Amino acid sequence: MPAVKSFLMDGEAEDYRNVEVKFVSGKNAILTIFDDNVELEQVDLSKYTDKEDIHAMMVEKGFEKMEGEELEQARRELAEKTAEEDARKEALAEKKREELRKRREEKMAAARADEEERLASARDDL
Repeated sequence: MPAVKSFLMDGEAEDYRNVEVKFVSGKNAILTIFDDNVELEQVDLSKYTDKEDIHAMMVEKGFEKMEGEELEQARRELAEKTAEEDARKEALAEKKREELRKRREEKMAAARADEEERLASARDDL
């Protein structure tokens, strides 16, 4: 499966026209082929052990590999899209970290207030 992972993660799949990669955690790598939004076929990529076989299958299925400036432009666009997605994920993670920090501070403040109230009550009892 290292060949499939490399093919997908290194962006080689997107070197072909009209190919989009969507990662689904915990699922096998499946190539789903559509024509006019109608699913035609699914190919389980986990059976492939080297990238040359994957590339040959892509051509056999009718996918055309981009070249030259078209390929370079597609790679730039993919890099930009990836950077934007990474920035969005980081912003979301930062927001979650901030919310957790705020909740922790609120809990600590409530605990301090409870402790102060308990101590004040204990002093009053003396």
